[in-house]
Amino acid sequence: KTITTVGEPVTLNADRDTSGYGFITIGSGASIVTSGGAITLGGGSDPAMMAAKGETYGVRLSGSLDAGSGAVTIRGEATATSGNNNYGINIEGGAVETSGAGAIVIVGTGAPSSGNTSYGVGLNTDAAIEATGSGGITITGTGGGTTGSSRPSTGWPPPGQSTSHRPPVPARCWSTWRAAVG
Repeated sequence: KTITTVGEPVTLNADRDTSGYGFITIGSGASIVTSGGAITLGGGSDPAMMAAKGETYGVRLSGSLDAGSGAVTIRGEATATSGNNNYGINIEGGAVETSGAGAIVIVGTGAPSSGNTSYGVGLNTDAAIEATGSGGITITGTGGGTTGSSRPSTGWPPPGQSTSHRPPVPARCWSTWRAAVG
């Protein structure tokens, strides 16, 4: 349940064949700890720039990622055309942590579903995102649906924030229902 390195990067690359399907799940109790190496969760030919893709989510995180002074990049996209709760990235009580110059970048796109809650990035109860050094946190979410609460203007970011929000550093992001940044 744990992947550990000392300064070496860890990359989880789903949808490597760019077929449009390949998602990542890190379950509760699972962790990746790199002590300074970068952690990348994505897909396609360049997982640092391309999304892992799945019908109801591209990336689902219930476990933890701790890169130390390394960077964390998470990119996910949901592809469902119907149904509810189709998140690009869904952080369900998991934790993402860096220190030092390690930045956190999270980019998600909700499914083009006609249902509700196709958010780009979902931060659920007890989800924690923390950059304790100079790296900071950038979260960019694009809602995918056209009806209900899936419209691109809802979900992440919180109401009143731009679609790409970078809080001051050091930064912490804990969610209640929608993300609270401060």
